[in-house]
Amino acid sequence: LVMSVVLENKNPMKTIFGYALVKDEKGEEMHKSKGNAIWFDDAVEKIGADCMRWFYMRQNPAENALFGYHVVEETKRKLLILYNVYSFFRTYVQEKEFPQKFKEKYNNVLDRWIVSKMNHLISLVEFNLDKYDIAKAVIAIEDFCVNDLSLWYLRRSRKRFHQDSPDRKEAIDTLYYILLTTAKIIAPVTPFFAESMYQDICTATMTKSVHLCDWPQSGSETDLELEQKMDEVRNIVSLALADRSAKGIKIRQPLASLKINDKGIKIKDNSELLDLIKDEVNVKEVIFDGTIKNNVELDTRITKELRDQGVMRDIVRLVQDLRKKGSLKPEDKISVQLFVPENEKKMLENNKELLLREFRAKEILIDSKKQPLNSYEVKIKKV
Repeated sequence: LVMSVVLENKNPMKTIFGYALVKDEKGEEMHKSKGNAIWFDDAVEKIGADCMRWFYMRQNPAENALFGYHVVEETKRKLLILYNVYSFFRTYVQEKEFPQKFKEKYNNVLDRWIVSKMNHLISLVEFNLDKYDIAKAVIAIEDFCVNDLSLWYLRRSRKRFHQDSPDRKEAIDTLYYILLTTAKIIAPVTPFFAESMYQDICTATMTKSVHLCDWPQSGSETDLELEQKMDEVRNIVSLALADRSAKGIKIRQPLASLKINDKGIKIKDNSELLDLIKDEVNVKEVIFDGTIKNNVELDTRITKELRDQGVMRDIVRLVQDLRKKGSLKPEDKISVQLFVPENEKKMLENNKELLLREFRAKEILIDSKKQPLNSYEVKIKKV
C-alpha cells in the first residue's frame, strides 16, 4: 500500500477479497504447540494445490473455514468426478475425432439439454464472480459437473460413444464442447487442472493456453422449457428407483411397465423424454394413469421373458466389471467362457450375437460343465 502510494500515487488494488479465520476440523485454532497445525507445503504435497483452492473458493467467506485432510477429501472426491468424465472422453474418443468447429443445432434431447445447462452455467458463474460471490459460482459449477454432467448426461449417453452407435459423432461433439468450456470456467479456481485438461483436448488451431482464452460466451442455445421438463423426468426416475429399492428389485431386472400419475405432468407427449425414463428405470412401457394413489407405480410381475433379460444384464455387467479390472480398452477384443446351468444354456445361445456386442468379444463359449475355481459367479433367482 505504501509503495503504491509513494511510487504511483494510487491504490494498489480496487477490491480486497478476505476470509474469516481458518481453524482445524474441530473448530479449534491451529497451533504448533497443540499439534493440530497443518503446514501449507505439507497440505499441497498431500492433497494438491487445486484441491485446496476449490475448498477455499466454495467456503462462505463470512464464516470460519474448518480445514483438515478429512473434510478436504469430500472436495477431492467431487473434483475426481469431473476428472472421471474427462477420462471417459479420452478413453473412448481419439484425437482425430475432435470436432473442428462447434455445432449450432443439436438433435439428441440430451445434447440440447446439457448445452442449455452449460450456457446458463456460464452466465451464472460470470454474474457471481463479478459480484465477488465466489462460493456461489464454485458450488454452481460443482453441482453441474456432479449432478448434471456425470450422474445424468454421461450416465444416459455412455452407449452413444460405442463405435456402432448411430449418433456417436454428435455425442462426441457435445461432450467435447462441454469439457472445453468447463476447463475455461474452472481456470480461475483450479489453474493446473484446467490447463492439463485443456492441453489434452485442444487442437492445433486453438489458443495455446486455457489462461489465454477469452471467457466463454453463453450463446443462444438455451431452452428453459426443456430444462424444466428434464427436471420432471429426473424426479419421476428418482421416485421409481426408490420404489424399486423399497421392493428389493435390482435395477438390472427389466419390468413390464411404470405407471405415472398424470396430474400436472408436462412430458406426456414427448417420446424422447419418455424413452429416457424407460431406459433409466428399466421398464418396457410408461403408462399415464390419474387413478393411481402414488405418483408412480411399478408393475412388479416378472415373466420368464423378463427374468431371462435380467439374467443377461447381470452377466453383461459382470463381464464389463472384469474388463475394467483387467484395464482393457474399449477396442480390446476378448474371449469369454460362460459356465451355466443346463437349463440356461439355450437362452444364452439364442442371444449370442447380442452378448458378443455387449462384451466386445470375438468369441463366447457357453458350457454347462462345473466352473473352474478362479471364475466369477452370478446368482440367478427362480421365478
